[in-house]
Amino acid sequence: MSIKITHKSPPRYSFQVAYSYTFTVSSFANSRHLTIYVDNKYRFCYIELQKERHHMADIKYLKTHEIEAVLVQAQKHGTRSHLMFLLGFRLGLRVSEIAGIKLTDISNGRISVHRLKGSDPVEDRLLAVHENPMFDEKRSLAAWLRERGDADGSIYLFTSREGSAVSARQIQRLFNRCAILAGVEPERAHTHTLKHSLGRLLVDQKVPLYYIQKALGHRYLSSTQVYLSITGEEANHEANKVLDLVFA
Repeated sequence: MSIKITHKSPPRYSFQVAYSYTFTVSSFANSRHLTIYVDNKYRFCYIELQKERHHMADIKYLKTHEIEAVLVQAQKHGTRSHLMFLLGFRLGLRVSEIAGIKLTDISNGRISVHRLKGSDPVEDRLLAVHENPMFDEKRSLAAWLRERGDADGSIYLFTSREGSAVSARQIQRLFNRCAILAGVEPERAHTHTLKHSLGRLLVDQKVPLYYIQKALGHRYLSSTQVYLSITGEEANHEANKVLDLVFA
């Protein structure tokens, strides 16, 4: 946590602000700024809470070859790991949402998933068939269900050896292991990169923003717009390509 003390007086307050105390609390997902404005006698105060918006340069994601490499390592680990990470990527899910998928969420080759934090759910989506087995959801699901069996009657799709639901922490540990084996550096070996990777891939493929919003379950378009940002390195790369073409 960092604390910043300033003398700036926001004009919209009806009292004279002598000090403002800003507390910045950071976590993996986001940062929030809590600012307390007080007058010189500490009689009046105003509290303001703001969420810091991400820039694309701050968001960790995997490139397409890295996604496939992680899925290959997951397949080597087992059918459960492969399906967990495949659905996490293809559906843009958080780790807790992966853990929370129930058997009843899948029916007749379609899947529905409840998203957390006010995000829009995945509703009756057709499980994808793909010529690349690493991305074939239907085949991966069938393989895991054969291995899973009854799982002591658990209602959850992903279960542990004991039959209970696999925890979000277990999923994160498995992803970290597979990502490291795939050559991904530790700071990007986190399950949330799956959701970010889908967002970035769709932007790179010029998919309209509205469709990306629906794919990621974002309730507000402003949450999706962060993926439109580019890094300085990417801008330089594109500029160099044009210069090489013009002055060849």
